[in-house]
Amino acid sequence: MPRISNSTLFLAVVLSFAGFTVYRSGWVPLELGGAATGSLLEVDAPQAVIDSPPEFAANDSSLLEVGSTAFQTLDDQPDPLEEPDAIRLGGPIQLVALEEPAVAKKVEVPASEDETSNEPNTEPAIRIAKRTKDQEPTFDFSEIDRQIKAGQVVEAHKALSKLFWQQPDLRSSVQERIDLTAKAIYFSPQPHVQDPYVVQAGDQLRKIATKHHVPWQYLSRLNRVDPKRLREGQKLKVIDGPFGAVVTLSNFELTLHHGGQYVRSYPCCIGKNNATPVGKFKVLNKVTNPQYTDPDGKVFASGDPKNPLGAYWLDLGESYGIHGTIEPDSIGKAESRGCVRLLNADVAEVYDMLDLANEVVIRP
Repeated sequence: MPRISNSTLFLAVVLSFAGFTVYRSGWVPLELGGAATGSLLEVDAPQAVIDSPPEFAANDSSLLEVGSTAFQTLDDQPDPLEEPDAIRLGGPIQLVALEEPAVAKKVEVPASEDETSNEPNTEPAIRIAKRTKDQEPTFDFSEIDRQIKAGQVVEAHKALSKLFWQQPDLRSSVQERIDLTAKAIYFSPQPHVQDPYVVQAGDQLRKIATKHHVPWQYLSRLNRVDPKRLREGQKLKVIDGPFGAVVTLSNFELTLHHGGQYVRSYPCCIGKNNATPVGKFKVLNKVTNPQYTDPDGKVFASGDPKNPLGAYWLDLGESYGIHGTIEPDSIGKAESRGCVRLLNADVAEVYDMLDLANEVVIRP
């Protein structure tokens, strides 16, 4: 079992039991070599390069009081639930036919996509050595720690997000703090960081999610709710999306962000011999249980344990995508034909948070 530092325990206790006074924020987008991903406000700012995101400007004009909260862990959350066609509140549930979602149930991925090759991998995995705390330059975290202790989680998270992107040499110290603040904001049903959504009679989780520019699966995961059991008057935590992703090839890492604010990072497998393209992409399609055809024309049906795509596929175009894997040992290595592989539990979470047309930036 990994050792947990005293500072991590201290921060976890603070986040679990402190009475939160959380500042609502206009999330200022991070320019990642192009148009802002996850922006909620129109910001007139010059385009910035990926390695030098702009300053995060806080907006403390609106104050939201949040009572004392005990946070739940993410381990006990339910798997994503199937969205019902409709739900009537205040009485027996009545199903009403709706238009079919515009997401295909199966996809036949071209043979060139990501089938494991028998060819030896001539490009060994190269990881960027991460500094330990003893090797890191000194940095005064006292103000950030004060904000966390005072319940100003959003403000602390903004400061940590800036450090995460702009000062990777501080990554070890930043990571233990930012994972806790991100968990409170993006993965726990409390505290609310913007006005909660009050469920109305006849509401559907899909329609609520559409209003907030996030997938309904994310709201289900965030609030630990069964879409079939919404209650009139129920308050749901909502986050105005969309989310975006940055894949850093040199670190074998996919990082979700929300307008530049850090959400979560996942280790990944990338293409051997520089097969993963660099640039800006959009999520073109999302498919559960995709079908796969190998270079010899053999078809692997959805659910086949030999299907290399796993249970989730996010299409980035030109036969590239983000998906799960049947080879977990490949994570952290350059072994795919160009796709970005994630552990199956990780790709399920990413699938729930990224929606159609969300931006994915792949950088060296």
